[in-house]
Amino acid sequence: MSEFVNNQYDFFKLVNVDANGNVGVNVISGGSGGNNFVTGGTYNGGTTSLDFVGNAGFNPFSVNVSALLDDTNTYTTGATLNGNTIEFNRNDLSNAYSVDLSSLKFTGNTLGTCITDLYVTNLYGCSPITVKTSLQSNNSTASGYNSFAFGEQTTASGYYSHAEGYLTIASGFASHAEGQETTASGYNSHAEGASTTASGYYSHAEGFETTASGTYSHAEGYQTLASSNFSHSEGRNTTASGDNSHAGGNNSTVSGVGSFIHSTNSLLTGDRSVLLGGQNLTGTTNDTVYVPNLNVNGDSIGLPYDISFAVSDETSEITTGSTKISLYASRDFVITGVKASLSTTGSTISEFDILINDASILSTNITIDANEFTSTTAATPPVVSSSNITDNDKITIDILQAGTGATGAKIYIIGKTL
Repeated sequence: MSEFVNNQYDFFKLVNVDANGNVGVNVISGGSGGNNFVTGGTYNGGTTSLDFVGNAGFNPFSVNVSALLDDTNTYTTGATLNGNTIEFNRNDLSNAYSVDLSSLKFTGNTLGTCITDLYVTNLYGCSPITVKTSLQSNNSTASGYNSFAFGEQTTASGYYSHAEGYLTIASGFASHAEGQETTASGYNSHAEGASTTASGYYSHAEGFETTASGTYSHAEGYQTLASSNFSHSEGRNTTASGDNSHAGGNNSTVSGVGSFIHSTNSLLTGDRSVLLGGQNLTGTTNDTVYVPNLNVNGDSIGLPYDISFAVSDETSEITTGSTKISLYASRDFVITGVKASLSTTGSTISEFDILINDASILSTNITIDANEFTSTTAATPPVVSSSNITDNDKITIDILQAGTGATGAKIYIIGKTL
């Protein structure tokens, strides 16, 4: 829209209103008169017009802009949350429109509005995070009160129980099962490793296929069993079946109360007894220590092992000669002493030598004095120069002097096992 507002003095003014309703006023010079121009303008709300003024000699004029004020646009002036609905106010209308937010409501605040799936990368707490009920991983079951089951197909069914690993079961009160296919069924029991069972109250089983079934029992190692109260088994295939007993080693069993065994293929049934070392041993006596060999400060102490045999008949007078008897050792042992005896005394000295594999082991031979039955009372006692005997060594006896009238000669080799 264009409008000539004054053509005096050969000037005219052009007012433009663009498509957006903006008003522009231009002063254009022309003609031959003096210069007149706009110096300002004021909006008059009463007449809804722009009133322009100019320099000296300028004729004021006005432009009606009421058409520019007929704005019918609407806009939001505010909003209020009412329950699950947010209500918006417009410049022309209160509560002009609303939006239902119920689909955006966060669940999980009550038992009836549990969160089905929740994905997080990190979880932080401003204070310790408290878990009010049981926890379980996928394919595991935590059915006990405040229980924990984690891993693959684990079960924590006891109150305050804990199962982890693979196919573990913690069914006892405050029990703990971990590893693979372990079971903690006893009150406050603990099973770990693989295929272990802790079924006794306060029991502990660890290793592989071990069982702690006694109260306060402990089984560890491989296929061990602690079946009595306060018992302990360890090693391989051992059993502690006596109260307060301990079994160790391999394939050994202790059934005595308060007894201790650590051996191979051995059995201890005596109460308050001990069996240490060796193999294929049996201890049946109470309050006894069984040791096949014992070394104290370099001194080897083994079980007593003696050999005794006759070198003549009981009635015939003895005679001198080599190899009066020959036999073979049945095990390893060490000689600690030797002696000889007669059934009938001789009126003169009798003398004997002991040979191992045809070599003498005596630096001083065994003698029986005249009119004596044994060498124990001999004026010159025998001296052993070579004491170790090996299994299957040949043992022979020579009679170096035959006491007159002496009969029934016998030799005693006294030793201990190695």
